[in-house]
Amino acid sequence: MRKRARQDPTVRDVLTKGLQQCQKKLIDLSCLMELEVSPHCKHPCIKTLANVTDSDIDVLYGVVTQRMNQLS
Repeated sequence: MRKRARQDPTVRDVLTKGLQQCQKKLIDLSCLMELEVSPHCKHPCIKTLANVTDSDIDVLYGVVTQRMNQLS
């Protein structure tokens, strides 16, 4: 597919538009992602997506606050 995209502008345009739509949807997605990082893979793999809860926000706020205090 990549080879065809390099040679065929129509295929390249379709792939580019598809990637742009995917990127926009990921930007609008408000969730927590669990990633799997493997030394055998070039990119991390998304394992799970979870809606953000109030307790998640509290935990993340606490982590940020703690790290900011360590820097002071």
